[in-house]
Amino acid sequence: MARFVTVIPGWLVVPSKVRIFAASRLSSSVQDAEEFVDSQKLNLSRAAESLRLVEAGYREGVQSQVDVTDAQTAVTQTRGFYYQAIYDHCVARLSLQRAIGRLGVKGQEKTR
Repeated sequence: MARFVTVIPGWLVVPSKVRIFAASRLSSSVQDAEEFVDSQKLNLSRAAESLRLVEAGYREGVQSQVDVTDAQTAVTQTRGFYYQAIYDHCVARLSLQRAIGRLGVKGQEKTR
C-alpha cells in the first residue's frame, strides 16, 4: 500500500493525514482569530463611546479629570488589543497558507 507524504521545508517528512489535520486545526485558528478581531473592534467602539460620554460628563461638571484620563487609557489599551488581534489573524492566515502549500520558504522549492 502506497503512503502519501508531504515534505514541509525545514520539517521532517509528514504523512498527508497529519498535514490535513494540521490544516484543519489552522483553519479553525483563522476563524477564531477573525472572530476575535471582530470582538476587539466592538470593544474599541464601546471604549470610544465611553470616552465620549465621560468627556460630555466632564464638560457638564459631573465627571472628574481622573475619569476622563481613565477612559482615554481604556481606549488606548483597547486599540492595542485590536491591533494585536489583527496581527494574530494575519499570522494565523499565513500559517494556514504555509501548511496547505500556498506559501513556501524563500529560496526553497515546493515539493509535492
